[in-house]
Amino acid sequence: MFVGHQRTSVDDKNRMVLPAKMRQRVLEASPSRQVMLVPWVDQSLCVYMPVEWEAMAKKIYQNPYELPESRRVWRSVFPYAEEAYFDQQWRVLIPKTLLERAGIQRELVVTGMFDHLEIYSPEAWQKIEEQRTLEEDIQKTYQRQQPSQ
Repeated sequence: MFVGHQRTSVDDKNRMVLPAKMRQRVLEASPSRQVMLVPWVDQSLCVYMPVEWEAMAKKIYQNPYELPESRRVWRSVFPYAEEAYFDQQWRVLIPKTLLERAGIQRELVVTGMFDHLEIYSPEAWQKIEEQRTLEEDIQKTYQRQQPSQ
């Protein structure tokens, strides 16, 4: 599972080096080091392992294309999703279009999110940190999971 967060950067060729503590999980889930880079909410990029991406893509696909909000999600995700591979030095090329969509110039924050990674500009991550209300969010999350009585 992916946990924790770490600051890193992209080099002049738009390659990010994956933090060492996250590498083993990538190898376990994707021995070929293949990942999917996907634009997501809160000005983030998600890094999905192939199996997790397939499950997420199916969830998106299950939403009726006839609904305007579904079409917007489809059009914001699928055309920009990119297959990528970590090289022997654990670098992955992040296309310029994805970096721009996430507002990333050089510095970035990689966060572990259980089954995937999320990448943010430091500014976007700081904004999320400032909005965090952990106690309220945990309470709401667990209330939704409780069966109705």
